[in-house]
Amino acid sequence: MIKRLIAWFRKYSVSPQEFGRWLGKEHIENPFGVDGFDCLHFVQSRLSTTEDRNIAASFVNLRQSIGSEYQGKLPANSVKITCHLEYPSSREVTNGRVFGALSMEQKWDIYLYDNHLYFCRSWTGSLVYVASFVVKEGVINISNIWGGGDIEKEYVIRQVDYLIKSHLYKPQVPHPLPSSFPRDPQAVALYFWSNYGNMCCFGTFEDTLTWDITKRNAVAKS
Repeated sequence: MIKRLIAWFRKYSVSPQEFGRWLGKEHIENPFGVDGFDCLHFVQSRLSTTEDRNIAASFVNLRQSIGSEYQGKLPANSVKITCHLEYPSSREVTNGRVFGALSMEQKWDIYLYDNHLYFCRSWTGSLVYVASFVVKEGVINISNIWGGGDIEKEYVIRQVDYLIKSHLYKPQVPHPLPSSFPRDPQAVALYFWSNYGNMCCFGTFEDTLTWDITKRNAVAKS
């Protein structure tokens, strides 16, 4: 996947400086307090296109979906991951679409049915993750995640946590990098673009699970 993305961007003559930069936690332009990769300018300056008419049609058709086709399903060859994630809940939890991509620059659709969140790719509708939760005393508690294929379990937990924080609660928060990913700016920027589109801003290898979206260490979006 990364090799194909790099080849595509080289075709359109993207200079290395455009991909972003690594910033230490003490850098004056780093608001997050962790070492990481600033990709905000890169992802906000890109446009997503596809030469595959079927994918373009799929994206358009999926804008009408309320996600009921995913109800009760799990990703193919899914693996169950036990976790403990908590988020504040100030409103009634209702079934249906809780986040829908507004353009092809946004890569995820998220649906909720019967105390399960369904995380799907916005272009193809592929079901990637399912997370089960309970709501008690104003807190959403996620205890299990299902993901398909050969997956790094800790990274899956971090990625689901990031998708919930960034797409449902809407602050700007750091997004995770897999522990084994190369520290190559071009590869990192393209990985972020492929996974999160224009919804991301700053990636890190450090712990993102403790990032409190209710306090100042989350940077509010305008």
